[in-house]
Amino acid sequence: AQEKTFHLQVLKTLTTLYCEKAPGFVKSSNMMKVSDALSSLILNSSSPAWRLALTLPHRARNFELVTEAVVALIKVFASALPCMQYDSQQHVDAIWKKVVATTRSLLLTSNIETLLEKNKEKKDGSVSESDDSQLIPLWINAQSHVVEGLVSGILPHSKPASSHIQTNLLALLGDVACDRLSQDTKMKHNKSGSVALMHECLLGLFTLCHQGGSKETTHSCYMYMAHLAAPLLLSRCEELLTTYIRLERGPQSSGEAESKGDDSTKSSSQQQQQQQQPSIELRKEIRFVLKQLKNLSLHPHVSMRIYTTDGKSPPIVASSSSSSSSSSSS
Repeated sequence: AQEKTFHLQVLKTLTTLYCEKAPGFVKSSNMMKVSDALSSLILNSSSPAWRLALTLPHRARNFELVTEAVVALIKVFASALPCMQYDSQQHVDAIWKKVVATTRSLLLTSNIETLLEKNKEKKDGSVSESDDSQLIPLWINAQSHVVEGLVSGILPHSKPASSHIQTNLLALLGDVACDRLSQDTKMKHNKSGSVALMHECLLGLFTLCHQGGSKETTHSCYMYMAHLAAPLLLSRCEELLTTYIRLERGPQSSGEAESKGDDSTKSSSQQQQQQQQPSIELRKEIRFVLKQLKNLSLHPHVSMRIYTTDGKSPPIVASSSSSSSSSSSS
């Protein structure tokens, strides 16, 4: 407990000094080193954070250090990127490729499951399934901080990055949301946590759409992000709703199997169909998506891009006006 408390205090203090006290040029010149150190703390199974998290007892309590490291890394990105001083295009590419690689590894990695499996082997089965199930929702909670930072601090200030990098970062939100829909029908534990991350990703896309027209700064690109996010959001929502309907209906052949098969076949078919049914949490999330789509309000420039009939996007305007300017409902 004392070791964890010491590590937490040091991490929080250093993060505060860097994000709130350091001048812009210090943040700019040291961001790569700081982010590398934090990434190692989060993703390296031999780091102090994971060593504590995988130690019995109190694994769930000790996981706090991993979560705090994730929060610190996102804070570093959010505070440094708006004031970055780039030397060349190669420097821009290096910085933003690092951001993409880090956020992708945090959101899409099976790191937590891999570490838990390795730990089981080391402990010769002494770690129960319930012990593992306590850590998985905590990891998903840490991932939700990544999504929040991606939406509020990273993507809106990605103006120097190439459009390819911006698109890849943005697509992460849609990829994770759709991946969580699939996992909802497969996971034995923590369906609510899985759907919670899906919710954060979808909410992030809606937020980026609504931010079009916000006041721009040197490195910000709220309007451009809204232009990219709106069509992605609509396509992902279509994909989610289509998949949800398919899950609701169940296998088309299940009815025939039940009518033609014996009792064991019927029982097996019914169990399989129940396992593939969407969870209560997922049903709530689909209702949230429908409600958000109904109330979606876009900046006129974004709406023009979506509803243009000639296949050409109108010019992207880096608007300096506030989002209170006239909006049209999609």
